[in-house]
Amino acid sequence: MNFQELFRELSAPPMAFRPGDVLMYPDSAEFSILLLESGTVEVSRYAQEGERILQSFMTAPQCLGLIESLTESPVLSGVKAVTAGRYYNLRLKDPLFQTPEVLMLLLRYLAGLSEETMRQNAEEKHLSKKDRLAYAIYKNTKAPFPATLPLKREDLADLLAIPKRSLYRYLNELEEEGCIFREKGKILVSEEGHEMLGSKMQ
Repeated sequence: MNFQELFRELSAPPMAFRPGDVLMYPDSAEFSILLLESGTVEVSRYAQEGERILQSFMTAPQCLGLIESLTESPVLSGVKAVTAGRYYNLRLKDPLFQTPEVLMLLLRYLAGLSEETMRQNAEEKHLSKKDRLAYAIYKNTKAPFPATLPLKREDLADLLAIPKRSLYRYLNELEEEGCIFREKGKILVSEEGHEMLGSKMQ
């Protein structure tokens, strides 16, 4: 079973969201499981001083709030929509989560997420800031091409802890190399450019 097959088995219709909508609040104890069918969201938390710390961007399909539901612990991070999309809001007691196929899907999802996090942390230790930017663009763009990066330049600067002036310089260099192109303030990636971005990680 994969997420697309899981979505087809859900009886309730998905809920739509728009850019800027908050789908999950930090410190919430609702124990909801959010299945992201389409769209991109940002995951962030807040320091004790109230400072927002951007952790990651996630593009569908994704499963959010699963660990908190399993451990019955408050949600650690908030989830806000970056693009329009659709999601399902479920509870762990839903009969769907009692089936072996769904449990195996969620186990594979958590294992893949953990592996990806460890691999990314290991790789980023050896990457320059420019290559970290290239990796973020590569990871957040998918077919069909040309694909529009759903993140703003300010988002990239916050996520990668790169000064905006340096970020603009790296974007100019990546555009000169043919990895990206820009239109009306948006960052776009062709299929060839996506392959070039991926080759930088090898």
